Amino acid sequence: MDVGKLGLDATKLGYAKATLTAVNVYGIDIVNGMATSNSRKTAILPSSVTTDVFSIYDINGDHVVNGADLSLAFYYYQSKAGDSNWELAKVADVNGDGVVDMIDLVAIYANYIP
Repeated sequence: MDVGKLGLDATKLGYAKATLTAVNVYGIDIVNGMATSNSRKTAILPSSVTTDVFSIYDINGDHVVNGADLSLAFYYYQSKAGDSNWELAKVADVNGDGVVDMIDLVAIYANYIP
C-alpha cells in the first residue's frame, strides 16, 4: 500500500487500515565518517501485520471527521497547555502549537465529511 495514499485516506476518512508484509528502511551509509550513499533495505515481515491509522482531525475517535469533531473542538476552544483541562483538550490542538484556536477549528472543518 502506498504510504501517501494511506495518509490521505486516514486524513479524509478519519480512519484507514493497513496490512504490511514488508518494510523499506532508508538510511545513509557512513564510511570513514563520511556519508557515501543513501541505502535502502527491505525487511520481509514473518507474517503480515495489520494496523489502524487514524486522522488527527477525528477528535472523538469515531473513525469519521464530522460535525461531532468540530463541536468537541469548539468545546475546548481557547484551552491551552497548562490549563487544568489540557489533558483532554489537547486532542483538539491538531497543529500542535499548545492552544486550541481558530487555526485548529479551520483545519478540522477543512477535513470535515458531511
